[in-house]
Amino acid sequence: MNKAEQKRYQSLYQQHVNALTRQGKSDNTIQSYARALRRITEYFDCCPDRLTQKHLEEYFYSLVKTHSWSTVKVDRNGLQFFYQHVLKKEWQWVDIVKPPQKHTLPDILTQTKFLMTRPALCGPCSIVVHINALVKCNYSVILVSSKKR
Repeated sequence: MNKAEQKRYQSLYQQHVNALTRQGKSDNTIQSYARALRRITEYFDCCPDRLTQKHLEEYFYSLVKTHSWSTVKVDRNGLQFFYQHVLKKEWQWVDIVKPPQKHTLPDILTQTKFLMTRPALCGPCSIVVHINALVKCNYSVILVSSKKR
């Protein structure tokens, strides 16, 4: 950004913080929403009032890949507040889908975890699953025993 853009950005940033304060937002919310504005400004190296819908889509695509889901939501809410209360523009929603989480069993099952899985196991494959679970339980017992020596 050149000096004129930096000056405009500083003015918009201060308006943003002032609007958040007037709305009675908590200090943590003010810091988080201000960080969102700084982050997108640094990402594109331009004043946030010049961003297009394509910019927002690119930014959130990158953010979903590099940050936690809670960070994505906070940034979206902070930028939405900026658009509505500082720029007086309607916020154009960017479709953001939370990536699915993988749920896997741990390599070592505790006896309690094994007993919790048993009721769900029935049918022709259940004996194989029971044997695998027993092996994992025995393996964990061996590991625990060897660590105590």
